[in-house]
Amino acid sequence: MRDRSKTYTNYDDTNQNQKSTSGGYVKPTQADINAASNSIGFINAVNTVTLCGSAAWRMPSKDELLTLVRPSYSPMIDPAFFPNTPSEYFWSSTPYTDSAFAWVRPFGVGNSVGVDFRSEGSRYRVRLVRTGLPVSNFLLTVSAIGAGSGNITGGGINCASTAGATSGICSNNVVASDSTATLTASPYSGNTFSGWSGCPTFECATCVKGADAI
Repeated sequence: MRDRSKTYTNYDDTNQNQKSTSGGYVKPTQADINAASNSIGFINAVNTVTLCGSAAWRMPSKDELLTLVRPSYSPMIDPAFFPNTPSEYFWSSTPYTDSAFAWVRPFGVGNSVGVDFRSEGSRYRVRLVRTGLPVSNFLLTVSAIGAGSGNITGGGINCASTAGATSGICSNNVVASDSTATLTASPYSGNTFSGWSGCPTFECATCVKGADAI
């Protein structure tokens, strides 16, 4: 199914003149769109087998393809994540003003973009994307113990402590299970910060708290 040498047409609308014929451009049929040699047909096949556990694969927009560009590589894409990518054009889902065309992006010249016919004469490669996995909010709460006074900031927190009593913003939702919150303790003059508890990573008065551990 996945083959770097395969190329595809890019018909996606039975109401638009996208298919080239000897008599000019005509509307593709649903069979043309669902064909294994067309981008949508490829998407359908990939989602049918739930590649990597997902049935939500789709064509990227031209701007989404741009986010994959890494100018320091040749071709301009990270080979650790996208091995064997050819320096050739890839289709996007972004239509052009003329319905017979769609935007394409090459990784050989990563910051460029172009348009070309969706039809048989211009078959290009397809790289599918899917929307990121849903994320959750994690509640971060700080507290203080001891007789000293100071302030804790970071991760949406701005919490003052006086002899163990706190005031201000001492709780905040940290979004995304893979995010981190960096907290900094600032003791007031004449006070001393003795350390954190419940903080997996810290340096001096700074705590780096992973949201998935909150």
